[in-house]
Amino acid sequence: MHDDILLYSGGLDSYIGYWYLKEELGLDPALLYVNLGHKYAIQERQAIHRTLDYMNPKAFIETTDLNLSNFEREDAFIPNRNAFLAQMGALYGKNIWIVTQKGETNLPDRNKTFYTKMGELLSFLNEGTPVKVDTPFWDLNKKEMVKWYVEKGLDIEELKKTHSCYQPKETHFFGGTVILFCGNCGACFRRWTAMSLNGIAELYAVNPWETDTAQEYLYRGKTGFYGEARDTDILEALERKGIVAYDND
Repeated sequence: MHDDILLYSGGLDSYIGYWYLKEELGLDPALLYVNLGHKYAIQERQAIHRTLDYMNPKAFIETTDLNLSNFEREDAFIPNRNAFLAQMGALYGKNIWIVTQKGETNLPDRNKTFYTKMGELLSFLNEGTPVKVDTPFWDLNKKEMVKWYVEKGLDIEELKKTHSCYQPKETHFFGGTVILFCGNCGACFRRWTAMSLNGIAELYAVNPWETDTAQEYLYRGKTGFYGEARDTDILEALERKGIVAYDND
């Protein structure tokens, strides 16, 4: 049993979360990857093993004991996903860290009520031994998380090894075959926004700012869907590419 368990997927958020817990909070969390049998699990596992050497965590645990593939929607959303992950985390540690950030707490299993209630439930099930479920990023959004990482002087190339895509594409590139982020899914757009606003360029199968997904985010950003900070980031990233109106304007 570990004091701190970080649910780690090889993604941008949980990767930065590890370094934030270590550098800012002085913690040394063990990493837990729960393979849910979802569509992009292979790419997540590849990203995990690309990043582990640089991270050098105290422990890495991988389990396939929870398969939720039958409940995965076409858009890769799995209902109650974080609730399942918190329960798995409680089998291995007392403080369960699941990384969500400011501006993305509109879903029920990402807000403060969920974290509080889930900790209370797990503590009850654990016969009163306290279990905490938390995120280190209540006050930072994705752009600010990347900014923190960059300003801390951590390796940018290692950051690029993380995975953020629901539908990665096999692409022929300079005579070889490479796997690129699709550029068209919500995960790609959110990643591109945070990375580009911090001056980090990456390759995508299609440019994230030229997709229907970008138009959807532009509309939401203009109508105040996410809140001031995140809406501002979306609009700024698109404006830098000359996109200031959506098709129905």
